[in-house]
Amino acid sequence: LEYGRSVFYVQKFVPHGNWDFRLFVIGERILGMRRVGEGWKTNVSAGANPQAWEPDEESREMALKAREVTGCVYAGVDLLVGEGGEKYVVEVNAIPGWKGLQSVRKENVAAMLLDYLVKE
Repeated sequence: LEYGRSVFYVQKFVPHGNWDFRLFVIGERILGMRRVGEGWKTNVSAGANPQAWEPDEESREMALKAREVTGCVYAGVDLLVGEGGEKYVVEVNAIPGWKGLQSVRKENVAAMLLDYLVKE
């Protein structure tokens, strides 16, 4: 680590049953999915299984606040639910992928994003 010129991020591990939520925030509009992994990593690109999920009000508020405080126009917000039911924002991605999300949603995610960006 001493000789590396990379940035390292360290965060507390939150036991979460190998699943999390991804909320795709476009302005005030939010689409959600649940991601279930083989281990603690839940990235769809790493093999996690995306599932349809409608965010509850608390999750929606957390995602909107995360997008606002980071200054993102749109964002992928990852939430974990701890063993006691508490929710944690663990990542806000300014350039989120949506292939997994699109596979479980009826809405055309790319069209929604493009429409929002053109209007803004």
